[in-house]
Amino acid sequence: MILRNGLVVLPGEEAPHLLDIVVNNGMITEIKPKAEPSPDHADFDLRGRFVFPGVIDPHVHFDDPGYTHREDFL
Repeated sequence: MILRNGLVVLPGEEAPHLLDIVVNNGMITEIKPKAEPSPDHADFDLRGRFVFPGVIDPHVHFDDPGYTHREDFL
């Protein structure tokens, strides 16, 4: 899969960069300005969207069972 034209936020950088991200077998294998098209990769245009490669949000609520009325995924 190739994620194209994302505003990629990288560690140590002050501003995001317009880059492509190549993913092979569920792992990021390249981050570069223009990835070569490939018939083996689906393309997704992320123009205007921020991308945080490798970032995971560990924020979790364990409200089930009990307080399911307080919050849902949406």
